[in-house]
Amino acid sequence: MTTARRLERKTRNDEQEMLAFARQAAVGRRRAAAVHVHLARAAERGYDSYVFAINSFTAVATQLKGKLFVLRSRDVVLAYDGAPGEEAAQGAILGVRRLLDLPNVESDAAEERAFATWYDLAVDHHRFVELAERALADRQGGTPADEALEPSLASFNRFAGLFEEADISLLLRRQPVCDMADGGPLPVYHELYVSIGDLQARLLPGLKLMGDAYLFQHVTRLLDRRALALLAGRPELLPMAAFGLNLNVSTVLSEDFAAFDQAIGERRQGVVLEFARMDALADIGACLVARDRARAMGYIVALDGLSHLITPYIRLQDLDFDILKVNWIPEMREGDPTARDQLRGVIDRCRESRVVLCHCDTVSAIEYGQGLGIPLYQGRAVDGLIAARRG
Repeated sequence: MTTARRLERKTRNDEQEMLAFARQAAVGRRRAAAVHVHLARAAERGYDSYVFAINSFTAVATQLKGKLFVLRSRDVVLAYDGAPGEEAAQGAILGVRRLLDLPNVESDAAEERAFATWYDLAVDHHRFVELAERALADRQGGTPADEALEPSLASFNRFAGLFEEADISLLLRRQPVCDMADGGPLPVYHELYVSIGDLQARLLPGLKLMGDAYLFQHVTRLLDRRALALLAGRPELLPMAAFGLNLNVSTVLSEDFAAFDQAIGERRQGVVLEFARMDALADIGACLVARDRARAMGYIVALDGLSHLITPYIRLQDLDFDILKVNWIPEMREGDPTARDQLRGVIDRCRESRVVLCHCDTVSAIEYGQGLGIPLYQGRAVDGLIAARRG
């Protein structure tokens, strides 16, 4: 289904449909179940992997011949026929939670903190109807201004039009990945990127890009195309030394990337192409084709967005990336021995890959990584050390 068709589909009111379903289930005392997944909390943390989560639950709804309601709040509700579907639903939730690096919480008395709230519609039909009524009331309670900023076909077209005219060179940022051995920091390469948050704020402030997974995914592809065209046409924007680009897998397999490659010529040697974890894992086959094609052309390939929470479930050594970028997260800061062991396991299993510890906001994060033998670092603490050295 195209992005435009998905956006058109969003004009339907899922909250109304959920309320109708809930009332029908209450009257019929159906042996059915539902789970309310609090995805809005993941989206608020800035996870572009909201796309992956929606796709995961859509697949489960199709498999179970159930219903998936995507709410304006960005939560989802999956309804299905009782016990036979519970295992599939739980599997999807566990997979999404691991890949989003979310804590392992379950519904209890502290329901507000739960990632998933379960309903047996034969018993909990009144609670489920109340949930549907609240969701519809929340939607109807939005102001006209709020409605205008909700992702839709019209807002997408408006954003895309402004985006085509925007000078994204003004939003181009760079951040070094540094070797901290021998008194570093010594830049190994600079990652070039355009912040989607900055882009959104500049072009259409208030537009909730994360409110629709397909819109967000498509915007990243538009951004890839514009960024490649910009860098191909204005080589003065490229760092003199090695640099890296975070691209969608589909972009690396596109004509736009082929044109970029031809334009930069021999400068491709040493350029790092970073694939986001969610994009890469969404289609492993395409990811491996893109990896091999890029590597054959002379690029270095990296897998970005890893954490100690998901590395036990991915055979990273089989994916065979040149660089693995692992995020520094609070569990490490708190001295969790499991986090240390799992991260050390990545280093031991993937000896042919260089590991980068990213999002290092404090010097203690760098010291933690050095204790594990990690050679490369990226983050505000590294930026601060470079600035201090320059005086």
